[in-house]
Amino acid sequence: MAAPGVDNSNNVRWMGGYFAGEGANGTCGYWIKVDQNERIIDRMVIKDTWDTASTKEPPEYQGIYQDLVNKGLDVSDFPGAALPSERFYKEAYIQGLLTDPSGVNTAYTVPLRGYKRFDETDDARGTHWRIYMDYMQAGDLHDVLVYNDFRADVNGVNRFIDIPVAEAFIWWIMECLANALIQMETVARNRPNARVQQDEAIVMLDLKPENILLDSIRGPHYPVYPKPMVADFGSAIITYLDDPDNEDKSASESTTAGYEAPEMFQLTEEDFGDDYDRYIEGPVHSYTNIWQIGRLVETLMRLGKKDPDGTLAANPIQISAIATNSITSSMHVKPKTPMIDTRRKISWIISTITHLSTTVV
Repeated sequence: MAAPGVDNSNNVRWMGGYFAGEGANGTCGYWIKVDQNERIIDRMVIKDTWDTASTKEPPEYQGIYQDLVNKGLDVSDFPGAALPSERFYKEAYIQGLLTDPSGVNTAYTVPLRGYKRFDETDDARGTHWRIYMDYMQAGDLHDVLVYNDFRADVNGVNRFIDIPVAEAFIWWIMECLANALIQMETVARNRPNARVQQDEAIVMLDLKPENILLDSIRGPHYPVYPKPMVADFGSAIITYLDDPDNEDKSASESTTAGYEAPEMFQLTEEDFGDDYDRYIEGPVHSYTNIWQIGRLVETLMRLGKKDPDGTLAANPIQISAIATNSITSSMHVKPKTPMIDTRRKISWIISTITHLSTTVV
């Protein structure tokens, strides 16, 4: 994959750098590739980030870099030559591991096109990284929530009117996200140099509507709806139940209030003054991913619904700030319990949410 500005063969060129979004540690730009007739023939997003984490490859991630090189995802000036002490960027490693270069039709996570490290560093911001990704033309689930939640009345006065999300679309979202979670388990356990533990999984610690992108590729079962794709692996980790880092609460990742599973814990500013971070209580595992899917689906289901007292259910912003007892009590798997197959857990979540839909009329 050639980076923008490099692939000028056959009179084609990359144009762009248009602002597409930003986060705590970086920005995303939108790029298009045009032919000699100025027709768009490709699109992608470039994410520039700064990371203070070590660039030294941890033992548990060894072997992944070579997998990325084999897939053509190291787009540095000297692909495949980066030293173990300078090449590790967790977000790119995990996203690239999940990327199947043979095609995106079977993908349920946003494919990585490449990543590279820049020489420039900053004492405060860390190392400058760049990752290249497919562009998802249909937005994200947050856009769906906002579109269905906000309307203007006949007098032009803006007001909230919750409009239910189509049931078929919700089922399609559940199917795609369930397949994504199964892929995260399978890929983690079959990756190069996988650890001897048999219960490794990629755990997402910040699954929220903004991180579920919508692709223009349509699915065979629900052809009128875009395909949900899991994105943003900056807060993802590869772990297992007895992983020392999982047990001693040393995992520190970004999470979002309202979408935190019960085993996820956030220290507050009152605990440690201004110098504090978010820590995971753990241990986290596949059930953490499943709980977050339940939260996403619940948020979609409650649009346009009424609570038992007849009042309109909370809008998405309010929902993200509360913990629903039915989801919390039904989907939390206590640590150290025997593992349940992910497919069985997904069946469990469907039955729980179906029960929830009968209590919100």
